[in-house]
Amino acid sequence: MADEEKRTVLPLSFPVVFGSEEIKELRIRPATAGDMDDMSADLKLGDFRRLLGRLSGQNEGVTSKLHPSDFFAAVEILNSFLQIGPTTGAKPSGS
Repeated sequence: MADEEKRTVLPLSFPVVFGSEEIKELRIRPATAGDMDDMSADLKLGDFRRLLGRLSGQNEGVTSKLHPSDFFAAVEILNSFLQIGPTTGAKPSGS
């Protein structure tokens, strides 16, 4: 499967103008372990913004201009790749 086929396309409700370019969508590829090397253990919004830039091929100037609704839609896509969220099932040892 070609790399483009694996990408998730996020149409932006609020396109971003960056330089002379208008960005109307983000094409987000799945993450690899190396993409997360500089993320902190207590994930902050800036971590997601940097990761989004890496996975979409956009620089931080673009990701920092995203409207909050578009940014959080992108974070949902990132979470689906990373499987971040509450876990169920096994309890920690000693409980």
